[in-house]
Amino acid sequence: MNGAGYQFLIEKYELEVPQPLVRCFFTESSTKSERTSYGQTEIFFPKWRHAFDDTWQNHLNFALKYEGVNLEILKAFFAKVPEAEFVKEVQSKPTGKYCRRIWFLYEFLTGKTLPLEDVTTGVFVELLDGDVQFALPSKNSAKERRQRILNNLPGNRYFCPLVRLTPSVKEFRAEVLKEQSDQLLSQYSPELLYRAVQYLYIKETKSSFAIERETPSQKRMDDFVNLLKEVEKDCLSQESLCKVQEKIVDQRYAQNTWRNDQVYVGETLSPTEERVHYIAPRPEDIPELMGAYLQFAQSLCSADCDAVVSAAIIGFAFVFLHPFDDGNGRTHRYLLHHVLARKTFTPPKVIFPVSAVLLKNSGTYDSMLESVSSRIMPKIDYSINETGEVKVTNDTADFYRFMDFTLIVEEFQKVVQTTIQTEWKAELSYLQRYDSIRKQMREIVDMPDKKANQFIMFVQQNGGKLSKSRRDFFSELTDDEIEKMEEVISTILNLK
Repeated sequence: MNGAGYQFLIEKYELEVPQPLVRCFFTESSTKSERTSYGQTEIFFPKWRHAFDDTWQNHLNFALKYEGVNLEILKAFFAKVPEAEFVKEVQSKPTGKYCRRIWFLYEFLTGKTLPLEDVTTGVFVELLDGDVQFALPSKNSAKERRQRILNNLPGNRYFCPLVRLTPSVKEFRAEVLKEQSDQLLSQYSPELLYRAVQYLYIKETKSSFAIERETPSQKRMDDFVNLLKEVEKDCLSQESLCKVQEKIVDQRYAQNTWRNDQVYVGETLSPTEERVHYIAPRPEDIPELMGAYLQFAQSLCSADCDAVVSAAIIGFAFVFLHPFDDGNGRTHRYLLHHVLARKTFTPPKVIFPVSAVLLKNSGTYDSMLESVSSRIMPKIDYSINETGEVKVTNDTADFYRFMDFTLIVEEFQKVVQTTIQTEWKAELSYLQRYDSIRKQMREIVDMPDKKANQFIMFVQQNGGKLSKSRRDFFSELTDDEIEKMEEVISTILNLK
């Protein structure tokens, strides 16, 4: 079994890149097959169907045809091969679609200009196959006249995560999820939706802090709720993100710029031992990476492309870059809401409490993060001193530029669907039943709202009956009135 496509290039040129999520091999088998385990896919091609010499030219063309564009591998590969070889390859087929793609990608990633004349004839060729990889639509793509390439990359040369359009990604595309959302919300009155949103603002806030194992003060809770209420406002600038972080963290740790020290995610095993789970980019790389990230995020928000995929990429990319000393996780989850709102996936003044679903499914959340971090970590050389400070000793910036977010997108789409079908549906259903309870309770006793809410809460907490310890709270009520209201609550909430 021999490596094919990008895997061949990695092996032959000893490329220092994180292992790709998809690897191709040539085998003696008569048919094509594939297997997937823990998010890693291996595709086996029968060698007899692809009988060509083991040259980089043949394998790179194979990779572009069957695997799509992998910027991470391509940038590392371009640094290993003399420029003259690329010139010769392009000159052999100057109008060929794969040669033009290679030519554009070489100049795009290296910043160099090959000594070649511009292509003057032929149709424009899309750089990414939009049926295979997440790409900008044609109307938002840049026409590169030199190679007659339609540059539909979602990012730029300094920051451009990519996503493969797997069957799962295609199944849960944003228009399908939005249709489910619109259908659910259309069944309820604006007044009921407003009440549900007020509760879900608080639930999202508590969940986002709970993921970090934090219990915020009431002021920090209120600040975060207020942020969510204005989540559609553009926050994709350094100044705006610093203001978001300021509202999220303890004021003593608020920042007005990006971090200038090395950060990592880990756990203390003993007074002298630290387990490192993830190391963020070096502080000296942050200004360039964050500048490119913000340019990428603004571009993606403005483009007419899938809102849920965009939210996943922009939101999770932030947490991997980790530009602050504190508050990165909560800011990243805030950005999920921002992109969904800004791309009008969520209706105005409505949020989907995705943090509540992530909190309930912490294992899934961890696996989403590990789908990227577990591939980056083996490539980082670092030391950790006696005070727990980490020092990275190799150049790691490129590991964070072109991350594969396919698995993250697949899971985030399911999180959004679950949020619609469980969190939103459950809250709206509860409010409907609550209104029915209050209406029937008024026919028995017209209680003040505060008293009525307490009564419902106490009965619900005790499985359908008011406990003896709570009876004194309602000394003005007769036993008969209490029994009748208990019956109403138990029946409507199915507490029997």
